[in-house]
Amino acid sequence: MKKFIVLIFAVFAMCTSVYAEDTVTVYGDKTMHELHEYYCKTDRPMPMAEEMGASVTSTKLYDQLTETEKEIYDSIEKNIMNTLNGTTEISCEKKIYVGQGVDSKKMYDAIIEALGKETGEGSNIDMARLYFRPYYAFFSLDHPEYFWIDDEKITNNMKYTTSASADGYTTVTFNYVIVRDENKNPKYNTYLLDVYNDSPAAAKAEYEKTMAKADEIIASAPKGSNAWEKLNYYLLWLKDNCKYNEYLESNTLTKRARLAVSALLYGDKGKDAPVCEGYSEALKILCDKSGIDAMCVESATHKWNLIRINNRFYHCDPTWFDSMYVDEDGNPVKPFGLLSYEFFLVGSDTMNFQDKEGAHNMEYQYDVFSSPDVSASDYLTDMGFVDKYAYDEEYDEDIKYGRLDVNKDERITQDDSVTQLKIISGLSNGTAEDVNGDGKTNINDVVKMQKLMFG
Repeated sequence: MKKFIVLIFAVFAMCTSVYAEDTVTVYGDKTMHELHEYYCKTDRPMPMAEEMGASVTSTKLYDQLTETEKEIYDSIEKNIMNTLNGTTEISCEKKIYVGQGVDSKKMYDAIIEALGKETGEGSNIDMARLYFRPYYAFFSLDHPEYFWIDDEKITNNMKYTTSASADGYTTVTFNYVIVRDENKNPKYNTYLLDVYNDSPAAAKAEYEKTMAKADEIIASAPKGSNAWEKLNYYLLWLKDNCKYNEYLESNTLTKRARLAVSALLYGDKGKDAPVCEGYSEALKILCDKSGIDAMCVESATHKWNLIRINNRFYHCDPTWFDSMYVDEDGNPVKPFGLLSYEFFLVGSDTMNFQDKEGAHNMEYQYDVFSSPDVSASDYLTDMGFVDKYAYDEEYDEDIKYGRLDVNKDERITQDDSVTQLKIISGLSNGTAEDVNGDGKTNINDVVKMQKLMFG
């Protein structure tokens, strides 16, 4: 991932207030990109899930938002397609009630107190975080298919109007707005990433091509596939059609490299090829469209996926599945064939063993969101697969899933189950594998393969 410059100043002086008798406008002074740097890229402890009100069983960060934040998130979702005209503001309005006799000079503090009570944070509500969390949850992790907005070009406003209630209390119409940051960057005419050259039509066309490609990939998966086989197919597709972006070190990669479009449309196309964000966001889209529970997650240096299958969460890293193996000194080595499965539906024990440098540090959201619990063991282990390692001389490594690659093509598919059946039935030459670990090779091994992987 892009190395962000860590913001070293304290919590923002989020707003400069302009007061009028009945209307006050509060402007945020940080772009969404800068808020992301502050909240997600600084080294600070992450609170416990219960402190955040987190739903750690959900793959949607939406379920960790407060009610006000959900309203903002919903407004983004409702209006997102309208932003393809390049200029539309995203706005959310709601009514809140503050105390009696509040004058305009004290109105901002009264609003913060009222919102603080609603969100359970008392009067110490962090308005910057309230602004940021719905946006971050929506664009960065829950909905990577909406990729055309550049968060370096936008900031947020809080606008509100006040009116007196019959009971003496003040009614505030609170309006949260995501706007183009023209005051800070007058050259910005649209929300759009520069790769679209201020052309909404170009952004829309690329969105439609990306969704069509995702549908094409899903339709080409083996018929009747269960979740494991679909995931396996998607990862193999990414591995076969993408090449990790080699322009990263020289900082000449395009912003497309960090979007799902890089993996789904550009694959191995130089500066537009994917880095980790592109891989993980592409996999998230494929999973979402095919009914698999998946989420994007990120550390300070990397982005990958968590997958929920059989009511347990597992790590799934499409970047490392494709392009790198980390050796005992933490150095990436590529490619590595069947060893890629060490990063497919694996538990925290395996991931920690393979990743000694902490790229998969689960404190990825710091004080913004909480992480679900991940199974300590791998999916196939949880399903009853007996670990017996096959040795790979080329890489001098033990391969946990070597016995499942019956046809030795460095991938695990239904073809291996068919090959196993043909061998034990005498229809084909070759060596059958003892998949269930009972010391024998017979039809029970075929059945075990089917249960483990293909339903």
